[in-house]
Amino acid sequence: MLLAEASFQEGRDRTRGVHLTGLRAGRVAADAGCRRLVLTHVPVWTDPDVVVAEARSVFPGPVERARPGAVLHV
Repeated sequence: MLLAEASFQEGRDRTRGVHLTGLRAGRVAADAGCRRLVLTHVPVWTDPDVVVAEARSVFPGPVERARPGAVLHV
């Protein structure tokens, strides 16, 4: 399982290399051979549905958003 921040949507991050998008988080998870991806640190100005869809477009496993109080079993 990879917990990865996804603070930006593709095309909306002006400073590259600081934060991930859903697409980039999905690519990292796929390249690393992860079986599950949990997106964290999605700020209020980023549409969570968009970053999840971005990740799902490149990562074949389950993708979900971290939620307050969630318990993740490994």
